[in-house]
Amino acid sequence: MSEFEVSREALRRKREEKRKIRRRKKIRKLLVSMTVFLALAGIYYTVYYTDFFSLEEILVEGNHELSPDEIISDSGLRKGENLLFINKKGIVDNINQIPYIKETVIKKKYPDGMAVSVVERTAEISLKTSNEIILLDFEGIPLEAVDEINEESMVVETDNIYECEMGRAVLFEENNISFDLIVDLMYYISLNEMVYVNKLKISGDDVYVLLDGGTLVKLDQDKDMKYQLVFSKNIIDERTDKNQDIDGLIDYTKGENPVYISSEDSEDRFEE
Repeated sequence: MSEFEVSREALRRKREEKRKIRRRKKIRKLLVSMTVFLALAGIYYTVYYTDFFSLEEILVEGNHELSPDEIISDSGLRKGENLLFINKKGIVDNINQIPYIKETVIKKKYPDGMAVSVVERTAEISLKTSNEIILLDFEGIPLEAVDEINEESMVVETDNIYECEMGRAVLFEENNISFDLIVDLMYYISLNEMVYVNKLKISGDDVYVLLDGGTLVKLDQDKDMKYQLVFSKNIIDERTDKNQDIDGLIDYTKGENPVYISSEDSEDRFEE
C-alpha cells in the first residue's frame, strides 16, 4: 500500500471516529433530555395529581382567648388544599382581621402541614354606656361586645356619642376628647398598680376619675393627667391624716392649682 493510500485510510478512520463521537453525544443529550422530561413530568404529576402536598395538619400556637377552630375558620385555610399554592399573605391578612389578633406568622411545614403563630390582644378596658359594654385593649382597639363588665378590666363610663368598629380605634364625635390620652392614662394606672382608682367617666368634654373613698377627680386634659392622679392621692392622704372629709371633688380645671370642693358644695356627681 502506497504512502498516499495509507494517509487516506488514516483520514477516513479519523472521520469515522468523529462521527461515532458525535453520535454518542447526540444519544447522551437525548438521554439527558428524556431524564429531565421524565423528572419534570414526575414532579408535575406529584404536585397536581397526588396528595403528597395536600394540607392535612394545621397547628395553631399563641392563642389564649380564641380557639384554634375559630382562627382556622377565619383564616381561609382548608384541609386538602395544595400546600404549594397557598397564599401566605392572604392567610395572614385574613387572620389579622380578627379583632383579638394583633400579629400573625405562618410557616409551611412540608410536605403536608401549616403552623400558625398568633399574638392576641388582651381585654383590659370595659367601655360602658347606657346600652352596651365594649371590651378594649390598651391600644384602644375594640375586641368584642359583652353583656357584663369584665371584672379584671378597668372601667370607662360614658354617654358620649362615639364611633366604634371592632378591630379599629374608638373615635369620639362632637367632643374634645382624645381617647388615645384616655387609654394611655388607663395603661399608666394599670402599670403603676394604682389600685385606689375605681373607674373613669367621660361626660361631654370633661374627664372624671372616681377614687376609693368616694373622691371624685376632675382632670384637665390639656395638662399631665398622670401627675394629677398621683397628686390627688397625696391630697387624699393629707386630708385623711387631718381627719377631713375625702368624698368631695378635686378639680384641676379651675386654674393652676387643684381645688377641693366638699360633696355638699359640688355640682359634679359620679352616678353609680
